[in-house]
Amino acid sequence: MEGRCKVCSSVHRAEYEQMRVEKKSYSQISLRAKLNGEDISMMALSRHFRFHWTPLLEALEKSDEVLEETVQKRIQEKLNTLDEIEKIITICKSKVQGLLDEELSVDNIKGLNLLLTQIRKNLEFLHKIAKEIRIEPVRSREDVLNDVIYICQDLPMEYLEKIEKRMEELNKNV
Repeated sequence: MEGRCKVCSSVHRAEYEQMRVEKKSYSQISLRAKLNGEDISMMALSRHFRFHWTPLLEALEKSDEVLEETVQKRIQEKLNTLDEIEKIITICKSKVQGLLDEELSVDNIKGLNLLLTQIRKNLEFLHKIAKEIRIEPVRSREDVLNDVIYICQDLPMEYLEKIEKRMEELNKNV
């Protein structure tokens, strides 16, 4: 099919694809094609961007994979830090219990104060890390939905109905 695709065989293909990246409509791209001396219909553009625009689609999928790996790595680093802090707090707790079991003296009270200060600092650090682990999505569901609606504006009604049905299915699963 790519051999017969007007967009794929156009010398201006990169320009049309760049226009789509810039969220230009099929009618705007078709008009540009006419200005370039080519007759490329909105339907031909729709087919091209659905079936032949794989380099961009593959790049988007790859960027999603890289983002997911980066997020997972950061989460794992934070979890490892939390494990270390948990060990420190357990050690401090054991030392506090040891000091409490002994007779209270000035040195024991100073030691208890130091250990409790250390525990407090670790808990504050835990709180800070817990806030950092809450990773917000790069884009909200509403932003993605708005993009889908924008991209689909030039599609035939039958496709829009299918998309709407699938979106309703997705919303039921969320």
